[in-house]
Amino acid sequence: MEIKTAILDLDDSVLASEEIFNLSQYYPTPAELKLLEPHTQNIPQNLGNPEKFFIVIKDISGYQLRLKTFHFKLMFYERFNDLKKSVETLLRANKEVRENLQFIKILEIILAFGNFLNCSTNRGGAFGFKIQTILKLIELPSHSDPKKTILHYIIEYTEENVPEILNFYQSFETIEKASLLDLQGLQEDMNFLKKGNIEIDEFLLSKDSDTGQYKKIMSHFVSTAKNLTSKLDTLYNAGLDGYTKLIHSFGEHDLTIQDFFGTLDKFCLSFVKTKFEIQDSKAALKQKQFPQNTRSKIDQVFENLTSGKALT
Repeated sequence: MEIKTAILDLDDSVLASEEIFNLSQYYPTPAELKLLEPHTQNIPQNLGNPEKFFIVIKDISGYQLRLKTFHFKLMFYERFNDLKKSVETLLRANKEVRENLQFIKILEIILAFGNFLNCSTNRGGAFGFKIQTILKLIELPSHSDPKKTILHYIIEYTEENVPEILNFYQSFETIEKASLLDLQGLQEDMNFLKKGNIEIDEFLLSKDSDTGQYKKIMSHFVSTAKNLTSKLDTLYNAGLDGYTKLIHSFGEHDLTIQDFFGTLDKFCLSFVKTKFEIQDSKAALKQKQFPQNTRSKIDQVFENLTSGKALT
């Protein structure tokens, strides 16, 4: 009887979340209930545990929906907070890209390079390019130096002419996380919260909610849950709308969140890697030239000493 009381009173000190979910999946069919009718008054000791359980809970009105909504209550804040973090990640990533004027300048330089390289083809004179094509800069080798890619020349040009935009990627603090977001998953989580609130409201309107502590506990909960869900839904729609406007500004229309932010993340990683390769190459060249310069000065001093010039 303890389990029956716990179900009626929504007592999570007796029933854990996983147990509540599992119990909600088990309820006797009408045929099974009919077979159990002769045993409802005096339960035989040799009756199996499942049958005993069915006899105990058969009179709980709205058993399955009661447990389903109770389970939703216990899961709500965890699911809500996880979704809220994802939505906030999307909002921040949209803002970081939209407001990064240094990155826009890098894209302008890439476009200029592309038009220069294609000036003799029908692809020259372009006004823009698909964002995913920036990854080709990592793969496209230079004809004059096979060890270099077009990205090397873009970085070298930027370093010489507009060095202040070289660290544009430092403002992209969220795009890696955003590239892991799944829009379908976010929509499913949002629907889960909305549907759960609706089911509680519907159950509260039924007579089944009159038994136990359901009305007292769930009326207070669903009021808070609906308020939080509504605010999160507004943020969620703002994130989607902001993302749609963002990719439209790049001339894209059907690019997924994963593809768009994933492309930017890969480009940034390659940009940083290539930038350090260039710096290491320059440092190695300088170090190689330094001993020669040093020997030249020593030879001059030695020549001065042997010729007597150093004494005059």
